[in-house]
Formats: sequence, C-alpha cells, structure tokens
Amino acid sequence: MSKKLILFLFLLVLVSPLQVFAQTESTPSFPQNIKEIRQKALSGIKTEREEFKEKIAQIKDARKKNLVERISNNITNNNTKLTSKMAQALTRMENILTNLKNKSTVFKAAGEDTAALETAIAEAGQAITTAQSAVNTQAQKEYAATISDENILRSVIGKMVSQFRLDISTTHKTVVDAKQAVSKAISEAAKLGGVGESNATKSANL
Repeated sequence: MSKKLILFLFLLVLVSPLQVFAQTESTPSFPQNIKEIRQKALSGIKTEREEFKEKIAQIKDARKKNLVERISNNITNNNTKLTSKMAQALTRMENILTNLKNKSTVFKAAGEDTAALETAIAEAGQAITTAQSAVNTQAQKEYAATISDENILRSVIGKMVSQFRLDISTTHKTVVDAKQAVSKAISEAAKLGGVGESNATKSANL
C-alpha cells in the first residue's frame, strides 16, 4: 500500500468532513481473521462504543450528527480495510520466507555459505511476527470521543481522527519494516543464485 493511497483515504474520508464541521460551526483481515479478531475485541469495548453512539444521537444539530456518524463509520471501515490489506501482505511475506528457508537448506547441502542468508531470514521472521502483532492490535481498536459540548465537537472529533491516523501509520510502518527485512533476505538468496530478486520483492508489496 503506497503512502499516496493512505493519504488519499485520509483526505477523502476523514479530513473533508472535518472541514465541513468548520463551516457549520462558524455559522451557528488476514481478511476473515481480521474480522474475527475485531468481533472478539468489540465485546470488550461494547460499553464505550454504545456510549459514544448515544452521545451522537443526542447531538441537536442534524448536520453535525450525520457528519459525526459518517466519520465514525468511515474510521471503523477503513481500519478494517487497511489492516486486512496489511495482513494479506504479511501472509505473502511469510510464504516468501518459507521458500527462502527451503532454498537456504538446499544451498547449505550444496556446500554454500548460508550464514548471512540464515541471519537475514531470522530477522525477517521476527519483523513479520512484530508486524502481525501490531496489525492484530490495530484491528481490535475502536475509536470513540467524549462528547460533552457541541461547541467543541470539531475539536474532539478531530482528535479522534488524528489518533486513528497516527495508529494506522505506526502499524503500517511495522509492515514496511517487515517488507524491508524480507527484501534483505531475498538479496542474500540472490547472491547465492537462488531467487529472482525483483519478482520476489514485488510479490510482497502492500
């Protein structure tokens, strides 16, 4: 997933509604696995989420109420979509790493020095594990805001949006780090003549 895509999602889905807030106030899923993870997590934060929905229902300005509902739903939907894409990328990386491990065994049996490759594979495996943990944690998150005063609605919703953007960016970085670690392992294998570096790297793209 490119940085441009993430930026586009944020601008299109999140930032634009906040700009409308400014105008109104100035004038008076591993896909299936990700879904399962989220469903389990939702039971633990059900009360907070329900309280947030109740507060939204109490907003008197219908336009603001609709905007808050849309932003809240978009954050939830985008969190599911983005973490699902990250999970898919990590699955592809795992498959690549499995192939590299097999090739490393073959190289070693043939008398090749596989020390650098084995180290790179181990580091990539750890990076993937770290990223998977981060993605699973992010997939379980729900975003709510404490709505106590409609006059500061834009501020509290803005903070909620900013927190989501920070969280998803931080999670995405762990996936990028994993991809870089896998790319390093691919490079080490390529030195031994065992893999097409460019094609293997492309298959791990987000």
